[in-house]
This record gives sequence, structure tokens and C-alpha cells, in this order.
Amino acid sequence: MKKLTDDVTIYALAAESKKDAQIDKVLGRYEDLSNHIKVEYVNPSTKPYFYQDYTDSAPAQNSLIVVSGKRSKVIDYYDIYHYESNMDYSSYSYSNDLVGFDAEGQLTSAIEYVTMEADELPVIYQITGHDESSIGSDFQSAVEKANMSLSSIELLNEESVPDDASAIIINAPQKDFNEADAQKVIDYLKAGGKAIIVGSYTDADMPNFDSILAAYNVQLTQGVISENDAQHYYKMGGPFYLLPDVNSSDYTSNIGGNYVYVPATVGITYPDTDAETDSSSTDTEDGSAATDSSDSTDNKITYTSLIDTTDQSVAKNDPNNMSDYAFEDGDDKGPFSIGLAVEQTVDDDNTTQLVVFGSPYIFSNDASQLTSNNITLFDDVTTKLIGETKLAASVIPEKEYTLSNLTVSAVYTILLGLLFTIIIPIVLIVCGIVIFVVRRKK
Repeated sequence: MKKLTDDVTIYALAAESKKDAQIDKVLGRYEDLSNHIKVEYVNPSTKPYFYQDYTDSAPAQNSLIVVSGKRSKVIDYYDIYHYESNMDYSSYSYSNDLVGFDAEGQLTSAIEYVTMEADELPVIYQITGHDESSIGSDFQSAVEKANMSLSSIELLNEESVPDDASAIIINAPQKDFNEADAQKVIDYLKAGGKAIIVGSYTDADMPNFDSILAAYNVQLTQGVISENDAQHYYKMGGPFYLLPDVNSSDYTSNIGGNYVYVPATVGITYPDTDAETDSSSTDTEDGSAATDSSDSTDNKITYTSLIDTTDQSVAKNDPNNMSDYAFEDGDDKGPFSIGLAVEQTVDDDNTTQLVVFGSPYIFSNDASQLTSNNITLFDDVTTKLIGETKLAASVIPEKEYTLSNLTVSAVYTILLGLLFTIIIPIVLIVCGIVIFVVRRKK
């Protein structure tokens, strides 16, 4: 903030008498950090249409609007306070618990966004036109917080993937690409492009979509994964609703070692599990498994599994007619990768990066409402793809909003009880008697 050269005004949408104390405290610190930052409170009751200069929909009370001479950004109150749904299994009721406070992260990101030059903002394109799912609004907010722009394109209307694409997302298409559009994606990747590609269980034959993954010797399993380790699936959903642990890697810097929610996923196969492919497997410095494979250009492809199922998992190749979640005739035995990073060096300046997931729901709001870990995974992956730029490096993590427990020993509890129930009353009685006797003598 001390290096800030542009003037920035932060409008807080609340009357002074109704301002949020915690947000106000953070705003005061930002004003102290730079003479270029000014905070103004705007009363929505007296200026109900003030927000319309900056956004179409009315933000909640105590939301913030950050404005510079270049652009503006709205920080909704509910993006500052993070609530998470939790299930009480004794009563089968849900509660929304406050788990995070993100004023500092949102403000720092917004100030950078409104003061940066337009050509500094990375663009991520979502490929559409094949019944793809849009990523959930919670994940879109994560992209915006990192000051990246998220746009949608149909490749049918483009000669190629746009030159300004920092990365692309293909999120669980339900219809096949045409051959030309699939080749556009392959050409983009072969030139050092970055992509997140999400598969799904489907009966549809999609050879052109499959050819994009096949260009890097990657395939999706035919069957949906059933996890039979009770420690790694969601009890309310069953073995198709996986809760696998995330492996530690460069793509999972903040989430490695924690679980994510991966329902209705297919598996991902790559040369490490293909006996017909000549490959060599190594361990990375962080302990995650990586595999090197040579392609036709003799450029090595490196595979790193980000998420694995347990060896009790199976791929149910005919889930509509299955009689058991465990292995049956016609199934494939695990473990499986359900999140895979693929890298190939193109030249000294360009490296292809492809991250594949098997569940169409991994970046849905249903997933983020169950656990915020999926958002952290998405943050980690997009940051790795876009690179450690000024934008990515400056994202401040959300602060946990939890109250620590005060631990008091049993002996201390007894002593406190004696003090307040016996000793202090006796002292007060003695003092009263002394005062009474002294006054009687006078």
C-alpha cells in the first residue's frame, strides 16, 4: 500500500451509526497505510441509488465499493464474512456457521485491481457450446479476487483460442467437440497453453473431446468411481461421494494433505498405469508421484497425480445395473487418479500445463457449500497455471473466524470455586464485623 500512486476511494455502504466495527477497523488501517486511500461512508437510506454508478444490483449493507480513476470493484458484505453449512447428524439439521473473515484479502485485491493497467489483467476463457457446466459462483468469486478476468467463448466462432488467453477451462462437456474445435484446443496446448479440463461420467461417445486428452496420453475411465474406504467418502451420500486426500505438490500448495469433495467422478489414466507405454516414474521433492513419458517430439511429458482414491476403490463400468458398491465382474480395480497435472516443456519460454479432474461437480457451489477446501484447490491450481505474478502473489488468504477455547485445569477450577464461594464471603463478613465494632465504639 505504501507504493500506491493512484488515488483510491473506498465507499462503505452504511450509515455511520450502523457500520460494522470489524470492517471499520480494517478500513482505518488502510487509510493509515497510504495517503492515497480515502474512506467515505454512504448511507443507503439517504442515497439509495448510489451503487448504480458501479454495479447493476444493490449490494448488501456494509458492502464496499473501491474506486480509482481507472475502474471500480464491489466487495459484497457476504464476500467479507464467509459462512459454511454444517450438518448436525444427531438432528439431521443444517446450520450456517461463520468460519472466515476476508476484509483484508478482498480490499488488497480490489485496490490492486482498480489501479492496474488493463493489459496486466490475466484472462481465463471458459469454453462453451457443448453443454459444459459453468463453474460455481463461489469459484468465479475466487477468480475475481485474484484479479483475473473470466470470460466465455464458443470456439465455433473463433479461428483459434484467443491470443490473450492466460488459461482455458473446459468444464464437463456433455456433447462432443467437432474435430476442428478439438484441434484448436490441441494447437493452443502444444504452443504452451494452460488448461483445466474436467470430465464426467457419460454414456455419450465423444472421440474429439477425448482426442484433446489423448494428445498427452491421458484417458478417462469408462466407469464412475466407487470408494469403499469408509474414511474417504461422504456418509450422507455414499461411496460415489468421495472425500479423498489431496497430494502435496506445486499445484496444491495450500490444500495438500487436506480432503476435498469429489462426487460422481471418473478416474484418469496416464502412462504410469499403462503397461504398453515406456515411462519412468520418479518422486518429486514434495513427495508426490510424478511420471516422465516421451512423445513423438521427444519432449518429455511429466505427470503428477494431485488426488488419488484408495486401493479399495473400483470403477463401476455399469452403475445402472450394479448390485454392490464393491468390486463386481466387469469393474476395474483401483486406486485411480481423479486429479492429474500434466506438463510438457515446449521451448525455453513456454511450458504446456494441463490439469485434469474427473468430477463435473468439483467446482460447483454444492461442493463449496460442503467445504471451502475445493475453493482452495481451485485457487492453488489457477495460481500455478497463471504463474506467480503480482496478481497471484498478493492474494491474502481468508482469516479463520474461530474463538479459541480457554482451558482451565480441575485444580484451578476448585481453587476459584473456593475463592468466590467461601474465602471472599468470609473476608467480607469479617470486614463488616470490624466496621460495625469500630462504629459502636465511636
